[in-house]
Amino acid sequence: MGFNWVVLQRELSSTLSALGVPFEEREEALLVPSLALSSALILRASSHPRISFLNLTSAVDLRVEGDRVAGVVVNFTPIEMASLHVDPMVLCSRAVVDATGHEAVLVNLYARRKPLQLRGEGFMNAELGEGEVVELTRMVAPGLFVCGMAAINLGGGHRMGPIFGGMLLSGERVAELVAAYLEGL
Repeated sequence: MGFNWVVLQRELSSTLSALGVPFEEREEALLVPSLALSSALILRASSHPRISFLNLTSAVDLRVEGDRVAGVVVNFTPIEMASLHVDPMVLCSRAVVDATGHEAVLVNLYARRKPLQLRGEGFMNAELGEGEVVELTRMVAPGLFVCGMAAINLGGGHRMGPIFGGMLLSGERVAELVAAYLEGL
């Protein structure tokens, strides 16, 4: 809701320290400046040599080789909004992560062609949702992973509310899963 502070679980103090993000320890949680957290996460991701950000881009399909998801088909969002017929681009990848939030865009694209039950989000319950977002982070199909609110949408977990530590833990979990998957390829 645009607050200047984010509340995170105490177990994330080492993650925040590694990112150089300041925080205040409170009775049961950490209080983190929201701009410092978001800036540190964006800087870390954008500094990685194999990560790119694509602005004004929509995922319109998945690239599949055999039974393995091997990329994402994208188009520029203004082209999609104008319903113009312009051929999309294919981005090839050895693993794809759906971190598209509540909409679970990539999982929905997959479910159009392959049997996959999206259970939808349950009602808001931050206490339950914080654990469920990590538990529901997983590989959906070979090469396709889900985390964050997309995992909640797929698995039927609860919406989470104003505590965001589960989102960071879900991101860490999906990174571990993808690394193990890529090692096995």
